Amino acid sequence: MTGPTRSELVHGAARTPVAELVWREPSGSWRAATVLPLVHDDALRLALTADRTLLARSLAASRNVVLGLTDPRQAGRGWQPLVATGTVDVRFDAAGAWTQTAMLDQELRKSERSRRLADTPLRRREYWWFLPRWIVTLNDIARIQAVAPRAPADALLCWDWDGEFLTDTVAVSDWTADEPRLRSLTPRRSLPDVADALLFGHDRFLPEGEPERSVGAIGELSVDCFTVAQRWGEPGPPPPARLLQRMRAQHNLRLACQAALRRGELGEA
Repeated sequence: MTGPTRSELVHGAARTPVAELVWREPSGSWRAATVLPLVHDDALRLALTADRTLLARSLAASRNVVLGLTDPRQAGRGWQPLVATGTVDVRFDAAGAWTQTAMLDQELRKSERSRRLADTPLRRREYWWFLPRWIVTLNDIARIQAVAPRAPADALLCWDWDGEFLTDTVAVSDWTADEPRLRSLTPRRSLPDVADALLFGHDRFLPEGEPERSVGAIGELSVDCFTVAQRWGEPGPPPPARLLQRMRAQHNLRLACQAALRRGELGEA
């Protein structure tokens, strides 16, 4: 029986509004973030705003990455959760040429924030700072794995096995515990006895998809027990954003994007 295909991965990415991205920096430090997956020329891509320049540069320095499509909400019927491992190519599109491709239509369908800032030519001129993007392309896909869907309280688990990233979706007994118990959500699958792993979960307010809240932990995995060495974020669903909070978030995004553009941190990663 063959595993998931690349076309199934691309099809799944086109339908889901959120994905998990996990990688390791050259220092060995784990990193994780949520991203909006896009498809262009039959390739998986990300279009990161200028305020995520440090993230883009960290990705460019990584050897390989994990892209997880594990959240079934808003994906529609027939969608299946998948996790892919590959390398990335990172380039900066200062002119916002990505808006001339099908990626803009996908982003407008998936992102309420993008609809507020880029759904018309007038808005794209007014919010010009939103359009320059780091375009991240997932290349050299080495592994595509089927996993069980992840509920908001669950996590994507990644561990390093002799330089290769392996993954699963897991239920976490208590995100605040120092040694939470883990249970694989994938039928007939048990967790390995390895060290050096990462847990990453996220939730968002629906139907808008904003705001978003993520939680993560780095530590040692021993079968079904995870010993936390470092944690970040806050578990639980985010509250709906009030109008003033939305305005403040947009203001902060504008300042961060414009600051990155002024500093000249862009160009080739």
